[in-house]
Amino acid sequence: DSFIELLGFREPGTRLTIEAEDAPGILSHLASIFGQFNANITHVAVYRGAFGKSDVVVGTNALDTHEIERSIEEKGYKILYKLQNK
Repeated sequence: DSFIELLGFREPGTRLTIEAEDAPGILSHLASIFGQFNANITHVAVYRGAFGKSDVVVGTNALDTHEIERSIEEKGYKILYKLQNK
């Protein structure tokens, strides 16, 4: 229950799981992409993976995330999963 609350799975919005390099500045770079579209980041979790990659789960209150997703992928990140709560 705490995990669900921590990631905001019960709140309206979108959660994107993004594969990213495990390197300094990556989280800031991802946050700036959301900021370009005036999307508020409501939750963040990072799962450190293997081979220098991590999965970053970003929760936003935005429901229309198509432009955000396109920009994320144009910047070389890979979106692994998308979950929306309306």
